[in-house]
Amino acid sequence: PHAGAVATAVPFSSTPTPDGRGQGLATSAPPVVWKSKDFLHWSLAGSIFPPGFDAKYWAPSAPVKKDGRYYLFPTLDNRITATVSTSLDGPFRALDGKEIRAGSGWKPFPVNVGHPIDADLFRDDDGQYYMVWSLRFIAKMNRDFTAFDGAPVEIKTKRGGYSEGPALFKRNGIYYY
Repeated sequence: PHAGAVATAVPFSSTPTPDGRGQGLATSAPPVVWKSKDFLHWSLAGSIFPPGFDAKYWAPSAPVKKDGRYYLFPTLDNRITATVSTSLDGPFRALDGKEIRAGSGWKPFPVNVGHPIDADLFRDDDGQYYMVWSLRFIAKMNRDFTAFDGAPVEIKTKRGGYSEGPALFKRNGIYYY
């Protein structure tokens, strides 16, 4: 910018995996929103789920904004779960509007191959979304994010076993996993 210009900071929200309250993978702390205007100073902005949330929360996907709503695919109770909100700050609920708590009837996303954790979504140039998750699987998402549109496919690589925090991106026409 030219001399005297003032940069305007864009607010940023993050919903990371909370620590396991000193119990490692056995549990998690409540999922929260951290906010920053400069990526240096952060403040806690509360939980992204309504009161009563009681699932183990790990490894959320990056949030996806689609049709005016935000979609987040965290691992809840060791299963990928599709959640949605009208705000990045929440409250997030299951796609059918159910709260994530005992007795509400919420259901995880229907992943039936691989280890159904650590999801991330990728939007291709044509607007089609795909989900990748641990153990190198990928599947095309249906339009309303309630299921896959077709069968999942394993991404063959020279490396086997678990793949932590998978992500897919495209640069200069080449897909990178």
